[in-house]
Amino acid sequence: MGEKNTFLGSILGRRLFAIFCISSLVPLILMAFVAYTQVKQELEEQARRNIEHSTRSIGMTIYERMLLLSEEFERIGNALQSGPSTNEGLWWKIEDRFLWVIWSQGELYTETIVHSEGARPLAVDSADIPSGPGEIALLVKSGDPLARVYMVMSIADGYLAGEVNTDFLWQIGPGNILPHHTDLVLADESGYVFLSSLGDPTHLLANSPLQSGGSRSDGFTWSADGVDYTARYWVLFMASRFESDSWVVMISRPGYDLFASVATFQWIFPLILILSFLVVVLLSMINIRLILDPLEKLKAGIQQMAGHNFKNRIRVGSNDEFAGVADAFNAMAEKTERHFQAIHTISEIDRAILSSLEPEKIIRKMLDGVQDLLSCSVVVVNQVDPESPNRAICYMRSPLRTAPGLRKAVYFDADELVAMLSGKQYLHFYGSDSATPDYLRFFSGDAEQWVVLPVFADRELAATLNLGYPALASRMDDDIHYAIQMAHQMAVGLANANLVRELDRMNEGALTSLARTVDAKSPWTAGHSERVGWMACQLGETLGMAPPQLTVLHRAALLHDIGKVGISNAILDKPGKLTDGEYDTIKTHPVTGGRILEPVRVFHNIIPVVRQHHERFDGKGYPDGLVGEDIVLEARVMAVADVYDALISERPYRRGWDHEEVVRFIIDNSGSHFDPYVVDAFLKLLAPKSGAPGNYSVSGLQGM
Repeated sequence: MGEKNTFLGSILGRRLFAIFCISSLVPLILMAFVAYTQVKQELEEQARRNIEHSTRSIGMTIYERMLLLSEEFERIGNALQSGPSTNEGLWWKIEDRFLWVIWSQGELYTETIVHSEGARPLAVDSADIPSGPGEIALLVKSGDPLARVYMVMSIADGYLAGEVNTDFLWQIGPGNILPHHTDLVLADESGYVFLSSLGDPTHLLANSPLQSGGSRSDGFTWSADGVDYTARYWVLFMASRFESDSWVVMISRPGYDLFASVATFQWIFPLILILSFLVVVLLSMINIRLILDPLEKLKAGIQQMAGHNFKNRIRVGSNDEFAGVADAFNAMAEKTERHFQAIHTISEIDRAILSSLEPEKIIRKMLDGVQDLLSCSVVVVNQVDPESPNRAICYMRSPLRTAPGLRKAVYFDADELVAMLSGKQYLHFYGSDSATPDYLRFFSGDAEQWVVLPVFADRELAATLNLGYPALASRMDDDIHYAIQMAHQMAVGLANANLVRELDRMNEGALTSLARTVDAKSPWTAGHSERVGWMACQLGETLGMAPPQLTVLHRAALLHDIGKVGISNAILDKPGKLTDGEYDTIKTHPVTGGRILEPVRVFHNIIPVVRQHHERFDGKGYPDGLVGEDIVLEARVMAVADVYDALISERPYRRGWDHEEVVRFIIDNSGSHFDPYVVDAFLKLLAPKSGAPGNYSVSGLQGM
């Protein structure tokens, strides 16, 4: 596949990423903005509600404790009313709730009350003393630094007075009831502060809405030493129980503490938003990668298919539609691979058929191609004998057999021939079927079912292509399509081979007839060209010449004297010695023969042999005086065969030589007239080696 690109390097990847961002991040940002605004407002409102709740809670606690003090004050008054009158001037310190309590029967309107803790002036006006029995009045008098709170109640013929310990109103044991970072200020409507956790409540009071007649419960802000505070106040209506003005409870908290949750939210929320953004981007990248990975694999697979590589298979483990597309692509690649393999194999068979005109080679190439392309377990080709249609040569390939192949004779009965000539493209047999031909039963161990395709050449049964399969063959139907094409190819190849064979026979007959025509010009040369052709081919085989060279040699031998048709019989059959002019005429026949053959294109390769068959190895021959290997090998071979047959035959001007004389002549002229290499082959041909193919005795040559 090569190195993967990042998704941003893909147009589709960038498009998908933009879609993810637009569809995910834009709503996320809008929701974040709304959530941020709403949550911040809610947190701020909740903080304000908390301080308001604290103000009311502390106010109610103070009021409840004042009620507790009033009950305690009444209990003391009741005890005094039932006790002796000698208690005048007695004071008590009662559980730190009152700093002192005094009972007096006199009219002490401006008297200074003295007790053990020091002198404390108490200016009591008659108007400050409740007139009704059991009624309690609260008196707030200025002091330093805080005002003092007194309870006064009429009893019998005197009054009971006591100073409230204001610490009792907001403390529980050693600690106060205030939350952390919370300050308390308690004052009356006249502005007298008699309880404060602040060192200096002046700034708080100065910013209080009490100065402008605010509501019974309201909030306000104030600042001190660069710190912003938020405060709440709540008015306690004291007249319902005491003869007194209303009290004001004020709670103050610094803004950084009151709105700490808001501040925390303000820096946490952007982090959450950034984290959400990163998660969306990460999920987008992951999902885009999951989308692009299969696409990249499909693209790479298509590119490899375009490069004729069909073996690559795509693996997609996403278990979605992409996996289905990958499976479909793999199936297509497999079919395409097989199709191209079929085209390649069929093309190879075509080339083999065109390059070879030998039926056995065509059949063996067909066997190899079928075995490579089709899924059959065994393939058998029966080549029908043209001379005996019920007989065939069987060729076989099977991976189940260790031998490379099988070649044997088989026979068809009449019913089998009728079935193959019925016109069906193929026949189907099961191994156990009684209709299975006998020539297939021989291979019953190699296959359990057979497909037989008749092969016709020139409307005659030329062969059968037999494909063997196991009992379960999933690809047999697909194979038949290709097998029919291959059967047609084999039919063309066999038809061409038959045609070429017939043409070769016709050409051979025509050349032989032409050679006999030339030889018949003189009774002394009858059969000379055919004998020279036979002997030259034997020499060529001994020299290891290839079949095409032997064909050229044989044809040239048959036509080597064709130039003599232009020489009169008076010269050819003259019984005496030829004159110089007559001999010069004889020497023209190689050139004349070449000119005669020039118009025939298929004879161009034999013209040099015909022209040079009278050249000598030492350069003293005619017509061109060529030397050594400048003379073509076929002409050097034919020179030995021509001289041997000419010397051993009877001529009108001499008798025929004995075989030994001719052999001695050829040996004596080796290196001058003849090529020593060809003479050595000639002598090997004469050496008697019984049973060795291609080696002939002297008597064999003498019989020519």
